[in-house]
Amino acid sequence: MARRKRQLSIVHSALCIALAACGAANAALPTGYTQYTYIKGDGSSARIVIDDYTPTPNYDKIEAIVSFPSGTLSQNQTIWCSRGATTATATWTLFVLNSSGYKFRFDYGSTTGTAVTPALSATDVKYTVTADGPVFTWSGGTGQTYAKAADYTAGGPLALFASYYNGVGSNLGNYGKYKLYSLKVWRSGALIHKLVPAVRESDSVKGLYDVAADKFYAGTGTFTMGNVIADDTLNISSSPSDIGSPSPAYGVTNGLAAGESFTVSCGQTVWTNAARFVVYSCNGWKLYDESDTVISNGAETLFSYTHPNPAACRTLEWQWEKIQDLLPSPSASSPFYVVAPSAPAPEQRIVSDTLGFDSTFTKRKYGFDFETRLSTKPIATVLLVR
Repeated sequence: MARRKRQLSIVHSALCIALAACGAANAALPTGYTQYTYIKGDGSSARIVIDDYTPTPNYDKIEAIVSFPSGTLSQNQTIWCSRGATTATATWTLFVLNSSGYKFRFDYGSTTGTAVTPALSATDVKYTVTADGPVFTWSGGTGQTYAKAADYTAGGPLALFASYYNGVGSNLGNYGKYKLYSLKVWRSGALIHKLVPAVRESDSVKGLYDVAADKFYAGTGTFTMGNVIADDTLNISSSPSDIGSPSPAYGVTNGLAAGESFTVSCGQTVWTNAARFVVYSCNGWKLYDESDTVISNGAETLFSYTHPNPAACRTLEWQWEKIQDLLPSPSASSPFYVVAPSAPAPEQRIVSDTLGFDSTFTKRKYGFDFETRLSTKPIATVLLVR
C-alpha cells in the first residue's frame, strides 16, 4: 500500500520500544460510518443533542476530552448542557466563560457555579473534564465540589456544543469552537454511552457514534473533523499543537502493516514559536489508541515505533513544555528584542535586524545570555546559547 514518504535523517541510535502490545485492535464502527480523531464546532451553529439521555446527576458521571486550538477562546462556550425552565433549574452543565478569563464553570442542581482556576490555554492542549454527581474535576487545575442535592433528574437531554433552557430547542447560545475527542457516560458505575467523532457515509453528516449503545447522533450546523481513524494509520500530533518539526511530520502516516517498525523523532528538542517570544522543550511522548486513551508514554525524543499486531490506529503525541519567556516584541517603549534559535547548539549566535534605536551598548540577562548593540542603524540582536 502507498505510504507517506518518511524522511529520517537520524544520527542517534534508536531506542526500541515495543509499543505494539500496548493496545487492542481497533474496534471499528459499523459499515457506513467512519471514525475521526475529533469533531470541532464552528462557534455559531453547531450542536449535537443526545436525545435519549437525560442525566440523573447524583448517579451519573460524564468524562470528556477537549482542546482549544489557537483563536478559539473568544466567546462563552458550552461543553455540555442539561437544564430546565431557567438557567438554574435542574441543571448539570459545563461552560467555558469569556467573562471569567476563559475558565470552566460547572453548574449543578439549582446553583450556577463560579469559575475554576487556572485559565485555559488556546494551544490545543487536551483537557480531560469530569463531572461525577456534584463534583467537577479537570486535568489542568482545581475543580469544584457542591454539597450533594436531593436526587433529581436534569431538566432536559444532554446537549453538546450549545446551551439551552426551557426546552432543548429554545434559547440556544454559547456555541462551542473546541475540539471534542470523546465523551463517556456512566450510570451507577456502568458505562452507558461512549461517544466518538464520526461521519455517516450515506449523507456525509457529521456527529458522534455511540459505541456502547450502537447509535449515531447527527450534528446540526457546521463542524470540521480531524483525521480518519483507520487500522493502517499513525496520527502524529503534539501538545501544545504544531511545535517543532517531527519525523514523520505532523498529520497522518498511513499504509502501515501490522508489526511494521520505523524510527520516530520529535526533531529539534528545543524550539521557538513563530513570534519568537517563547521557547519550548520536548520532554517525551504519549501514545493513544483509537478511543483517545493513553496506552503508553515515555521521555524519549527519538525511538523505534512498532505498529500494533493486529493493526490498529494509533496517535503519537509529542509533549512540549514552555521553558523560557523571552523579551516582548520590539516597540518604541520596549526596543530590546531577543531572537531564540530554532536548534540550539553550543555558542550558537543568531542575529536579527529589528527596529532602529540610538543608544549605547547594553547587556542584560533573561535566562539566556545575550548582547544587544543599539545604534542609529537597525538593531543587531545577538543571542548566545551556552
